[in-house]
Amino acid sequence: DHDLAGEHDFLGRFDIPFPHTQGTLDWEFYLEGEQATGSVLVKVRWEPHAEVEKSFQWAPDPGTPRIPMWTGDLILKAIGGAGLRAADTNMFGKGSSDPYLKVTLTTNNETLKWKSKTIKKTLAPTWNEQHTFSISSASVPALLVEVYDQDLKADDFLGESVVAMPDKEGELPHKLVLVTNKKKNKHDAQGTASISLQWVPKKPHRFVWGSK
Repeated sequence: DHDLAGEHDFLGRFDIPFPHTQGTLDWEFYLEGEQATGSVLVKVRWEPHAEVEKSFQWAPDPGTPRIPMWTGDLILKAIGGAGLRAADTNMFGKGSSDPYLKVTLTTNNETLKWKSKTIKKTLAPTWNEQHTFSISSASVPALLVEVYDQDLKADDFLGESVVAMPDKEGELPHKLVLVTNKKKNKHDAQGTASISLQWVPKKPHRFVWGSK
């Protein structure tokens, strides 16, 4: 950080591997150092002299890391729900549900699923569970959160919400308004589900793309 009044402040450092291909490479490097945060986008272009180009056959180095854009861990915390639809009715006419949370994470090459424990006879469950998805995807992953009522036969769909992948590090809380999906259940969805997401990218750097 440039400081006119005194010494410049150190914000972080990173090492750039030498490119082993001709053309332009775009890298994202995470800053290293004590209390360093954030990342820097760098464009590197290697153009050998004509005599060098004639002397060598340039090819990608097998040891050069080529990591898809979304590579890391997504930490999901299932916190609780409130105001859910009553899918069951007891002999006294009182409604309740046995809700659990189901999460589906879809990348360009796989589909990952996880579900929470079931909380019996409540419309305001508290799950307080955590799950980590380890992913490596060249496209932005899609995250679907659903709430179901557990039954002896087929579980009843209570509602769903599509959640955007976090675009920065740190824990982000979400209070999801559950929406109806008539293909899964004819009844209207009710209530909310509370979760938090934390994206932990793989460090120290990610290969974004390359072009000649």
